[in-house]
Parts: sequence; structure tokens; C-alpha cells
Amino acid sequence: MNSTKIILVGEGTAEPTTGFQLARNFFPNDNVTFYFGVRRTTEGLEQLDMPDTKVVANFPGRGMRDITCPISVCSLSSYAVHRAIISGRLKPDAVLVVATPPDDNGIRSIGTANGPIAAALKEAPVIFIEEFSDLKVIPGAPTIPGDREIQVISHKPAAFTALSRRPDEADIIIARHIASLIPDSAAIQLGVGGIIEALSQTLINKKDLISISGAIGSAIRQLDEQGSLNPHHKIYGSSLVGDDELIQWAENHPLIELLPSDKIHNPRWLAQTPHFYSINIAISADLGGNINAETIAGRHISGKGGSPSFSKGAHLSENGLSIFALRTDKENTLVNYIEKPTVHARFVDCLVTEKGVAILKGKSSKERATLIQSIFPH
Repeated sequence: MNSTKIILVGEGTAEPTTGFQLARNFFPNDNVTFYFGVRRTTEGLEQLDMPDTKVVANFPGRGMRDITCPISVCSLSSYAVHRAIISGRLKPDAVLVVATPPDDNGIRSIGTANGPIAAALKEAPVIFIEEFSDLKVIPGAPTIPGDREIQVISHKPAAFTALSRRPDEADIIIARHIASLIPDSAAIQLGVGGIIEALSQTLINKKDLISISGAIGSAIRQLDEQGSLNPHHKIYGSSLVGDDELIQWAENHPLIELLPSDKIHNPRWLAQTPHFYSINIAISADLGGNINAETIAGRHISGKGGSPSFSKGAHLSENGLSIFALRTDKENTLVNYIEKPTVHARFVDCLVTEKGVAILKGKSSKERATLIQSIFPH
């Protein structure tokens, strides 16, 4: 009877594109499951259409839309993936990543990503490397020592595909509401989406903000370039996600540092920062304040990512606030009850829509329901 081998796939600015068949062929007599986190590009995924090959996606984004082999969704947060790896509940048999050529000591870097992949690189017996000589290296990126068992193939770069759409008028209105909640010198976490892109513009008058996010993207770059960030504080993230201009900005920035998930996705570590504000996007909310950020009409379009960890960390932070934003111009954005929430109501301190702001922290169930209804169309 064939066993099943699990291959974790790296993410970040440089996504694997050429090594899937190499990794699959390494286990010729086994079933193989490729485990994805965030995936932006479809480049190279046609290789997954192989016998006895399956795909598990934690964040079934745009890159997954054309996959023809069996695919299932594993709805774990980034921190939950990390904990599953270090506890042995998720045992990767191999990891597939993009990495630099070896340096004089035989050490390679995976360049622009950290997060859960750091734990996987330590635990996996085999590492498949797509070697990319132009891969930029950001401080904090995990390294691969020369004594590890590796298989190497050349990397083929893919065009950057943005996770966020361009903001429109509704996004800007919501972003202005959120900006009114953020004081100078606050620590902020920015999720992904049009509202977040608009938020970087509406925070232009803020000063000395501290950035602690999952993806370091264009919104954080804009905050830095417009002078809204603290010029002396590190810019923390788990991965770099952006185009060539963003990569160049990050490579030359002295304060950017990538962190593993035992820090950047750990609610206890996040809560140690006072005045920490997490800002994430919801698809729908219920009258208790529970958040769905994953499904529309039962169809998975996104994943938990870091939002459960960041919202919990902000909720526990001294004078912090966990904020979720959502648009009301879609169907079923306010429902009576969300059975399996992405983030539980107890860690949701504030909801923001085009109609206004509902501060829920410290409110009773009845008060929360009234406040939430007040920011939705009647």
C-alpha cells in the first residue's frame, strides 16, 4: 500500500514554478500531497496534474483557480500551521522553495519569506530548491545549510500578481473611518484588500506608526515613503509580497526584518506591544460580532492567514484594538449567526463599514447587536 508524502510549498515574492514535477518524482511509489499557503500565480501549476497527486490549500487565492487535480481546503491560520509543524501533527516529508545559490559556506537563503516555512525547513528531511540567482535577500529570511539533503532545479520567475484590487470610493470612505481610530505612534497590522490600500492614503497625516504585519506590501511601503512610520523602529513582517519596485525598496531599507511564526503570528508576542491595532477585512459578520473572512455562499475564496492571531494579539494588547472592515454593498454581509467563524466575536473589538464605526469592546451581547445593526443598511 502506498504511503502519502507531504510537500510544503514556499510562498512570498518568489513562488515555486518549476520544481513540482521534480518533487513528485522523488517519491515515485507514493501518493503525494502538495501543501500550499498563499498562492498568487498559476505559473507552473500544470505540473500538478500527475497521477496520485493532490493539493491542499490554506489560502485558495487566484493562483489556484485553474488547477485540475484534486484540491481541498485546510482552514488553518498561519500560527496554527506553525504549531502543527513543531508539534509533529503536520510532518512535512519535503519542502519546495525558491532560494539563492549557495554562498562561500554553502548556505542558501529563501530571500523574501519567513513565517511558518521556517519551522518546515527545520523539520523536513528533504528540501527541493528552485535556484534563483536574482533572488533578493531580506534580513530575517531563513537559511538552508549546505549539509541538508537537497534537490536543485532552476527557477523561472513569474509576473507579480497583486492580492489586492485598486480601492474605489467605498473603500476610501471605510478607510477614513478606520483612520479616525488610529492614534499617532500606534502599532498597526494591515491585512490585504482594497480597503487596506486605501487606508495607506488616509493615514497620511499620522506620525510614528509602527508596522507589524504578515505580508509587507505596497500599503506599508506607501506609509513609509509618506513619512507615517516611525523612522527608528523595525518594520516587521512574515513575507514580502509585491512587485519589483517593492522588492527594491525593501532590499535597500535598513529597518525591514522578516520574522518566523513563533513571533509574528503568536498572539502572546503581539500582545506585548501596547497600542497595537490590527486591521483586517471581513466578508460577513453576524449580530454577535463573529467574522467570516473565508467563504461566500459556501465557496472558499480566501483563508484565515494571520487574522486570528493578529486580532487576538490586538485585543489583548494594552490599549489595543482589533478592527474588522467590510463593505455593505454585497449580499449577506450581515447575518444572524456564523457557525464557523474565521475570528470569534470575543476578539473582535470594532466593526467598520461605509455607514460608520461600531466599537464593540466591553459591550454586552445586546449592545453589540444594536451597534452592529446601526452600521448596516436598514
